[in-house]
Amino acid sequence: MERKNLDLVLSPFSVSDSSSIGSIKLEGSPGGVRLFSSLTQPFGGGSKYETIISSILIESQSGEPLIPFKLLSRLPSYPKWDIFFDEEKGWLLVYEMATGAYNILYFRNQENDTIITEGYPYETFSSPLFFNDPKGKNKLSVITIAEHKKAVIFSPNSTGEYENYTELIEETIYAVIKQTERGFLLFYKIRRPGPIRPNAPRGVVYCVRLDSDFKQVGQPVSVFGETEIFEFDIAILENEFAVFATSDEGFIFATGLLDQGRLKWTTYIRRPSRFELILPSILALKEKIYFAVMELLPEGKRRVLTSSILLNDLS
Repeated sequence: MERKNLDLVLSPFSVSDSSSIGSIKLEGSPGGVRLFSSLTQPFGGGSKYETIISSILIESQSGEPLIPFKLLSRLPSYPKWDIFFDEEKGWLLVYEMATGAYNILYFRNQENDTIITEGYPYETFSSPLFFNDPKGKNKLSVITIAEHKKAVIFSPNSTGEYENYTELIEETIYAVIKQTERGFLLFYKIRRPGPIRPNAPRGVVYCVRLDSDFKQVGQPVSVFGETEIFEFDIAILENEFAVFATSDEGFIFATGLLDQGRLKWTTYIRRPSRFELILPSILALKEKIYFAVMELLPEGKRRVLTSSILLNDLS
């Protein structure tokens, strides 16, 4: 359903070196909502490459500046990463690292970096994302794509090592999992042929419910029908989920719930965009939903667009 009275306008947000940004991510913290962005550049005379993940407060000014995260690689790659704030352990990071034939995944806390995928040295992993898992140590597991075609989960054991491995869906090129009161919701994308955007093949997005052991409950449901999506992000509201996605036309924002194998939309908004959009990020807090996305401008330039709406506007 289209909410005619909901004003969702994406506006330019000033970020230094925006045309060189490789990825963006919204995340909440005690100091306010932060926009994280990464930039990869030559390092050490060109023998290595350094990815710097820095942040800027987009609303509150009470938070302290964060020291940027720095990742070193011997290859000129743009690693995918995710970040999470833990009240006891501070900022936690999961990221992929190119080694040549394979991508490996690292987990970073305040003390050190550890390899998550050490038990799978001859497989490549990409697009890692954190998610809350009540059974996992520190309630934080990682979903990722193995061999560019299979969604898998790495969960920590009793000592906090990410050695528990669960296979989910085959022929998947991207996946997001979110905890709900009834287990988990898994959103995943199946590739479709056609023009792509930077690091983002087009595809159809599906949703399926998982139980506490990550077993599928019911049949998958197509989220946007046959509409092809490039990228998407998911946030969980009190009783619904929210999705922010990019398409050929522009972007889609929707809220709804999966009930007895059917998707029921409470909000469904499509907006055109003059230029291509990439890297959508959505964050839902107690009173607001925040949005960020990258716009591809002519001559290779880029800029960040942001917006926010009150949760009351959805009622």
